Amino acid sequence: MLNWRSDPTAARQIVESVFEATPASAKESYCKFLAASIRYLSRHWPARWGVTLYKNGVRLNASWVESLVLHPGGLRVLVDKKAAPPHTNFDGRTYRYAPGCETAAIPLSELSRSLPRLIGSHHKALAIAASQRPAHRNILSGHSTGVTRWLSQVLRRNVSNPATPQRPLHIVQGGIQNGDKARLERLALSGRRTHSWVAPKTVATGDEIVVYIGGFGFFATARAESEAKPRAGWKNRYGAGLNSIALIDPPISLAAIRRHIPDLEWAKYLAASRPHRLRHQTKFGG
Repeated sequence: MLNWRSDPTAARQIVESVFEATPASAKESYCKFLAASIRYLSRHWPARWGVTLYKNGVRLNASWVESLVLHPGGLRVLVDKKAAPPHTNFDGRTYRYAPGCETAAIPLSELSRSLPRLIGSHHKALAIAASQRPAHRNILSGHSTGVTRWLSQVLRRNVSNPATPQRPLHIVQGGIQNGDKARLERLALSGRRTHSWVAPKTVATGDEIVVYIGGFGFFATARAESEAKPRAGWKNRYGAGLNSIALIDPPISLAAIRRHIPDLEWAKYLAASRPHRLRHQTKFGG
């Protein structure tokens, strides 16, 4: 069964019910304004936005911030206050991750007159919100393709969907004498997870992990099942739970890594390090 949020017919019906008592120009102005906002975000922040279809309206998020909200009572538009035109009707809604911005409340009947004046300050607000941090996973997973498909039909041109963000990849290290190698082999065989492995403090849930073991090379892959947290009793060290552990067979040697990725600073450092320093944790790829 088709998810109703993926259905362009559902999107059309919901938007038309909101604009039922207004002139056609109001809905036309909204459609063009929403499409322009999506185009701006897709060009500059392709993986930091999403549209959500509700039973009584539509919401556009830039990162974590509600940036354009259509509801039966009107339209809320996030704008940069410094760039907003005079006499903008602010409604007092501000957001932690959109500093200097506030939403303007516009009645549906005023959209065709008001929206063209707000587009510049609105796009500045989108940039401020999107630049603060990556979009929450619920925004991306809850994106309603029915809205973009409906807009594409209305405007007779393609309206983009958010890009799928690439998962960060981290390199962590393990030893042999301390039992890390044997532990990875057991976990990979049993399909079990480990609750804590020393990792960079930047690790977040869902990030990809590669485990390097001295003398073998890249030995296993995994996925972080939790964000990194300080390790008790181990100063300046963090740990993250790992799951989906799989061995790399055969392991990829340090020589092969340096041969294929000669500019990888991590590999240069490791080659110059003595064995007792190989517990140092680094992150691959920034």
